[in-house]
Amino acid sequence: MTRWGGVERQLIDLLAAQENDQVQHSLITTSSIPEIKKAIQNTGIKLFEPKRNFRYDPTAVLQMAKWLQSNQINLVHSYNAFANIWGNLATLVAHTPTYLTYEHGTIWNTHGALRWMDSWAHRRARLVIANSHASANLLKFKYKIPGEKIRVVYNAVPDIPSIEPIQARAQLKVDPDKLVVGTVGRLDTPKDYATFLDAAAIVLRKRRSVVFVIIGGGPLENELRSYISELGLQESIHMLGWQTNVRILMQGFDLFVNTSIRESFGNVLIEAALCGIPVIASAVDGIPEAVVHEQTGLLLQPTKPVRKYQSVEALPLPKYALINGQLRPPQALDPEQLAHSILSLLASPEIRKFYGQQGKERANHLFSMYRYRNELEKIYLDLEKGH
Repeated sequence: MTRWGGVERQLIDLLAAQENDQVQHSLITTSSIPEIKKAIQNTGIKLFEPKRNFRYDPTAVLQMAKWLQSNQINLVHSYNAFANIWGNLATLVAHTPTYLTYEHGTIWNTHGALRWMDSWAHRRARLVIANSHASANLLKFKYKIPGEKIRVVYNAVPDIPSIEPIQARAQLKVDPDKLVVGTVGRLDTPKDYATFLDAAAIVLRKRRSVVFVIIGGGPLENELRSYISELGLQESIHMLGWQTNVRILMQGFDLFVNTSIRESFGNVLIEAALCGIPVIASAVDGIPEAVVHEQTGLLLQPTKPVRKYQSVEALPLPKYALINGQLRPPQALDPEQLAHSILSLLASPEIRKFYGQQGKERANHLFSMYRYRNELEKIYLDLEKGH
């Protein structure tokens, strides 16, 4: 719990939404930052963080196991590769009756010892939860997890407070007369923001009344800022950094664009849908499960070589992405095609409105926190009953 990513937000949203008297949630985290720790504490649940003298301190496993035993924990559900490894070891020592793992996107970049230990955790688990069919396919292909052991449970987003777009524009500090094309996410290799910037440059040559907004922080921030300066577009492309009120700010967008080269599902796509914002996105991995082409937005096929970034802290390129139902080396969107799609939707307010309405209805139906919580807790209870 050391950065505001999709897993962290979803887990905190889940803990804040618990209502079932038969299920009492607690949380173990091996590390945290103060902002996230405070958000967890605000949910009112029990929180335990072991003391570590160094990153892989084995005594942390013993502390976690003791905590599981003393709190009479029946079931442990670990979220993603590093948590799966800690959870697997702690439940082994504690003899916790039921252990589940969760795949939310880390499998794309696991290798070496991390891959082996994550795979072991999944194999030992009673059940593996995947956040999309794309994640399930990677589990079957990369770790050889049998399909019957995997359960797909789609991600969820809680209800988003609605504000007027003009109010969101004021917080974005954007001219209300301009159209806003936005994106949100960690500034790292998988999001391929250079393609977003290349498309923005093409759009701005043809239509100056557009502002592009990037919300998020990460290892590529300085590199992307330098690239914006190279393009000479500092006045038209705004990088806002990490923000706490993303779901409010997004309501000032006219269009949401995703340029990911790999994405297990994409919670931010559901957040955009719940805000009534149409989406243009890459047709890779789990994104087609979140966005329906020509119904809630546009899906574009990646066809270009993937750019290599300079930052040593950025994630390496994944070996595979799911493209057209096949595992292939990742590819990037064509900036020209992306720019054409952006210009087309910006010129069609009726289509944008239709996609936004359809996306909101679909998100409310399929990706509600109520559905997610109930689906998970039913799995927990069924496992406890031996089903």
